[in-house]
Amino acid sequence: MSGMAERVLRGAVIGDHGSGSSSGSGSSGSDDVVVEECDRRAQATISVFVYANHGEFDQELAALHHKTFPALRSYAQELGLNLEVLDASFCAGTGDSADPEWFQLAQQHLHDCKHTSNGPYFVGLLGQHLGKKLLPTTLSKTSFEHICQEGTDDQVLLLRSWYKLDENANPPTFALQSVQEKLSKLFTTGTSKGETSARTAALGQWMHIVDELGSVIARANEARSETVGAVHTTLQAVLNEAVFMDASPRDCIIACRQFKNLDDHLGDAALPQYVHVRDGTVDSQALQDLSTITTRLKGTLDEEDLVIRTIAWSDGCGVQPKDIDHRNYIKATQAGVDDCLRTKIEHASRTVPPRDAILAEVVSHARFTAAQLALPNCHAHVLDEAHDAIKSTGVVSVVAASDRPVLAARIAHAVKRHTPSKVVCVRYCGLTAQSSSLHGILFSICQQVGRVLGRNTDAIPHFTHQLPTFLHALLKEATATSVAVVLDDIAAIATTPADRNTIRHLLHVLAPVAVVVLVSDEEVAWLKSIPTIVAIKAAPMPRKTADEVIEQRISAAHRTLSRTHRQAISNGLNRCTAPLYVRLAAEMAVTWKSTDSTTLATTPSQMVKQFLERIEKQCGQVVTAACFSYVALSRFGLLRQELLDVLSLDNEALRSCDVSTMPAGISRFPFPRLARWLAAASPLLAVVDADGGRALRIATPEVAAAITSRYLRPAQAVAASRTLRDYWASRWAAQPKPTADGTPTNRLVPEQPLEFDGPLARPNMRALHELPHVLKQCGDLESLDHLVCFNYNFLRQFLKHTTVEETVGLFNVPTSGESAGAAASSSSSSADAKKQAEARQLVARALSLSDHVLATEPDQLACQLIGRLQAEARHHADIQVLLEQASKSAQESRINRCVPTVTCMATPHNAPKLLLSAHEHISGIACLKSSAVVASERVQFVAADGTNEPVVAVDVRAHDALAVFASLDRAAVLFADKCLVLDAVNGGVVATIEHGGYAGCFTDEHNGALVIVNDESITRFDAKGKQTKSLSLTDHVESVCASSDHVLAVTDDTVLLWPSKDSTEPKRAELPAGTAVHCLSTSRVFMLKETPSSPSLLQAVILSVAVGDDGDAVALKEMTLPLTLPHDDFITAFSSSSTAAVIASHNTAVLVHLPSSGESADAFAVRRVVHAPILPAELEQVAVDDEERIIAATDDGHVYMYDSAVPAVSTLPTALEALAFSDKLHNGSFCLSSAAIASAALVETSDGRVLCADDCAWKLLDATSLDVQSQAAPPCEHPVIALCMHKRKVLSLHADRLFRLWTLDGELIETSESAVPDTMWPLKAFAGGPSIALLSRDGRCCTVDGDQLTCRPPLQHNPVAAIRTTEHGLVVGAGREVVVVVAEHPVVLGQHDAPVNCIASNDSTVISASGTQAKVWDLAHRSASGRFRRCTPSPTWL
Repeated sequence: MSGMAERVLRGAVIGDHGSGSSSGSGSSGSDDVVVEECDRRAQATISVFVYANHGEFDQELAALHHKTFPALRSYAQELGLNLEVLDASFCAGTGDSADPEWFQLAQQHLHDCKHTSNGPYFVGLLGQHLGKKLLPTTLSKTSFEHICQEGTDDQVLLLRSWYKLDENANPPTFALQSVQEKLSKLFTTGTSKGETSARTAALGQWMHIVDELGSVIARANEARSETVGAVHTTLQAVLNEAVFMDASPRDCIIACRQFKNLDDHLGDAALPQYVHVRDGTVDSQALQDLSTITTRLKGTLDEEDLVIRTIAWSDGCGVQPKDIDHRNYIKATQAGVDDCLRTKIEHASRTVPPRDAILAEVVSHARFTAAQLALPNCHAHVLDEAHDAIKSTGVVSVVAASDRPVLAARIAHAVKRHTPSKVVCVRYCGLTAQSSSLHGILFSICQQVGRVLGRNTDAIPHFTHQLPTFLHALLKEATATSVAVVLDDIAAIATTPADRNTIRHLLHVLAPVAVVVLVSDEEVAWLKSIPTIVAIKAAPMPRKTADEVIEQRISAAHRTLSRTHRQAISNGLNRCTAPLYVRLAAEMAVTWKSTDSTTLATTPSQMVKQFLERIEKQCGQVVTAACFSYVALSRFGLLRQELLDVLSLDNEALRSCDVSTMPAGISRFPFPRLARWLAAASPLLAVVDADGGRALRIATPEVAAAITSRYLRPAQAVAASRTLRDYWASRWAAQPKPTADGTPTNRLVPEQPLEFDGPLARPNMRALHELPHVLKQCGDLESLDHLVCFNYNFLRQFLKHTTVEETVGLFNVPTSGESAGAAASSSSSSADAKKQAEARQLVARALSLSDHVLATEPDQLACQLIGRLQAEARHHADIQVLLEQASKSAQESRINRCVPTVTCMATPHNAPKLLLSAHEHISGIACLKSSAVVASERVQFVAADGTNEPVVAVDVRAHDALAVFASLDRAAVLFADKCLVLDAVNGGVVATIEHGGYAGCFTDEHNGALVIVNDESITRFDAKGKQTKSLSLTDHVESVCASSDHVLAVTDDTVLLWPSKDSTEPKRAELPAGTAVHCLSTSRVFMLKETPSSPSLLQAVILSVAVGDDGDAVALKEMTLPLTLPHDDFITAFSSSSTAAVIASHNTAVLVHLPSSGESADAFAVRRVVHAPILPAELEQVAVDDEERIIAATDDGHVYMYDSAVPAVSTLPTALEALAFSDKLHNGSFCLSSAAIASAALVETSDGRVLCADDCAWKLLDATSLDVQSQAAPPCEHPVIALCMHKRKVLSLHADRLFRLWTLDGELIETSESAVPDTMWPLKAFAGGPSIALLSRDGRCCTVDGDQLTCRPPLQHNPVAAIRTTEHGLVVGAGREVVVVVAEHPVVLGQHDAPVNCIASNDSTVISASGTQAKVWDLAHRSASGRFRRCTPSPTWL
């Protein structure tokens, strides 16, 4: 890891920022280097600023925006970059093009592109006009006096009317008055003849004012040795910023256009727009200035970056689109810009480092922290109060008065400044996609800490509940590295009981080893239960501090306040000193001029409202409402380019702009209007890193609430959400959208694919996250179903780059009370809506059931859906469509080698309920009447209803408990040194017994007495924990069960029956040989015994225990259960109730019904076979109650309940769940994908060539060069399943089950007349060579007549597991036997101790393997009796 990356991961950006005292505006030099590196690593964005004089290059710009820029955007996306185009002149209004204030904003955006773009940043179109003159926006008092001395009386009067003294500036200056306010007609948006004439007249009036004032300023400059005021043209100002301020700018492109023979067209009314005309002739001075600029450009830019073209003038319009020469010129301009930008984009793609996901995530939060630290410090008083708490390890909860994100940033900064070596992990919940879920936050923190400590981050668990323990283990190892975790608004994403339990555990385990700070808007009730937490509630800001904050902000802006303004500030602070109020008051005060009269709101919400009103005045109510609405409704905000695109789809926003200068057929929101809003609204916005650039977000919850109240009433929210929907769904990307008057126009918005084209196959994360969000916002459930929930391609892309939990969240559709658009969602009947909701929930539950597979192998999505939802497709058309898409994708996939054809996995209907996800090892579980007892990081009584919420929790560390058992309303947790008896109703500790053991039980359900077993004794205690009786032991007790009358214990070889009420010695009986011995009751014992007929199987039996007739011995009666287990399996858990027993082995649990005393032995029955729904996990603990509900705990921390209504599973799901291309597929449950077929049919010939399948044909390749030597021609219509060489010919078996025989040259000789029988299909193996054999999935084996191309009858042997053909015959592994089939007569070579699973051979030797045993057989030596000789090779040979 580089030193720069390590600094970022340690939180260097957080510590280096905000080093100023209160304003937080300072930053160190090293910080600038880190932030610059962060910019390059976190963003792969190319921001191009486009400029041309207004109205001069309309045809060229239209062509560039129609074709060139979209093509370049796609090209950049293919290379992993994002292209943003900001055009300052295209579609700009008449007033915008002449406004000096707007031009200042344009230069700021140009400066931003120049310093943040990862490639080219400027495209300029240069003609023969310098553009409009720009008056200076400010003049010093001295310069103003000098200018007045040079002007006439009328000019001085005009000057004083447009420049007013602003005494709030420091030093005082004369400021140019707002053109928008003084010449409002210049900014009208109407298209009527009268409005257009008024706008033209206003423009002429303003140009006259500029000429008059510009001339007097120029005379003043000539009269003084120093410049008193600079008057530039727009073109000069842009080129100075973009090109001439750098010594060698390499990322600029200039296209120059020059008209010839202009003197012949001086009378053309359109000429002055393209060329400076003075007194009826072309202005020679202007031409000289342009020539000087061109010469400078030639000396500054590379030759390929400056292109000059000459064309003829077209009367009345300059560039005539219908003129062929002009069309060629426009095409050449497009090609020139395209070639230059394409080259620079390709070069930029090589300089951007590979994306580092965790580094990008840390940088996003670090840069957001830096942005908050740059704001005025309004939380110093809170930091003083929290200073001691955040210095050492522990958990601190801070409730912010307002401006919560700023407070979180200040705390993170304070922690890092106090201990610079500390690793600071700061996360703002919901800021990024990863930080929008608890899993994402914890996973990224584990990655950050693991990277800093040099640990393998691939070992991080995939399940949320396991992450706190993993993080705790990391921190315990790193004693030399201290860590602080700052979480902003963590309660907002803890929406489920499981999430809240995980956070509780996180705080519990991190408190001793790290500093954890939680920042929230209000007190969180469920956090109060944590006794170790330090709670701090932010007090109101002291008035003195508020005054200092405002004064420092004003001073930093080189401003001051008049007495009237200071009084307004004082009056406001007398009523409110909330941090948000103070910060906005400071931002408001900075903009006041001495001539402004103002009052200040008195509450934070009113202050936000006042800010919004001011923005509406500057930018217009429609534009302000639209911009804020779209940003607020987006899940992760909007990029600058995205907001411009969405506004272009908003007809109301377009009507509020001057559309008179837009090219015909195009409606595009002008960038100048957006730039005005961005400047005015910046105090209410936050800029955060996002995939593809930097996104605009609403700064604080208080601002968001004010925006919602003002602009997003239900109908308005639905309308805005629908516009966002149209954008992210690409509705208008390929077709024009009608304007308000019904005229279709091109909005120039890009398509939003789910995945960008190109070798990187980069996902469009912006669309993947935003589209489902806005569809739910507007209540468009029909589109949600079509585009998201039942769209396999969307689900596949989303799952591949997020988590299963987030994918399941796509199906959580808000109810009518939660969504503004729900009322307008659909006209379908409630029955249809209910059915659709049911279909969504079925898919969601299927995804949840597949969590264990999809968490690590998202490409298995298709197979998981098909295997779980086939039965539902008959009832839900949308699920049918989804499965058809999934099946098609799986068939084409090179990863999904086998595809389910029927429902072969746990379905949403028969799945168990997840009761709990424990965060540490589960040491024991037990069943009560309506709840389960789980002992882990604490003891929890969990309702058996799947709500994941503990009914009662006891904060007793129980992950190291040895046993847990329960009675009616009691539970006992047994440790090595003590036993705790707990109240299941209230959760209290009823008794503590200082007597430890490893096993125990309650005597019955009523009196609460219990029995504890340790290595020395069996001890009985009463309900109060008092010892009543004890029996010394010499043997280890395997299992114990007790009643009020007896205690039954089983040792290694003995059954003990011990009376409870007297001092009688225990009665004994010898235990039969067996394993897995468990007491079911005081009269029954379960065990496994070997079966004489099949040593590889174990038979389950129950021993009935009773006192013998003589009263001294124990009589045992054996009853056989209808249950056998493989010998190599072992029981991992066992439990019983009065009616049933459950036996767990690996991931399978068997429920056995136990008959009552009055029932016969025939009543014993295997009721159900269930499986752990998480394949990699094993059942560690099981419990069963009298209602035959099974509670099962897996070794990955999950606790499930299998209800008695859940049906039995008929087949073991091991191979089915794994979904690998394996030999364990059977019964036609799967079909082979085309990729599997291709890989299965691949053989090497004896002469070193390779024979391989090519879909429906085959090819013979040279093994070295892989050149094709021959191939099947013509191919058939069915895919090749298997291939072999047979008698110097090619034999192929196809999906239609027919054999085809070919010459080596590819000519078809013969096709079999009969297909492979059903009994041999689906195929498992195909052996070719000297003889041909088939092996089916269910173990049937047959040979093939190579001449007739027909299958012979199957061999009469045990199910065959492996086959191999040799010149001596077919060798098969059938059960434990190795058999050679010669001329259809089988000869047994010998036997193994276990079933044969693999056979290999050469011409004379066969090697067979079973488990860990291998045997070698010599086929070259055969006796007269037909027997083959077994080899005894040396160990080295083996």
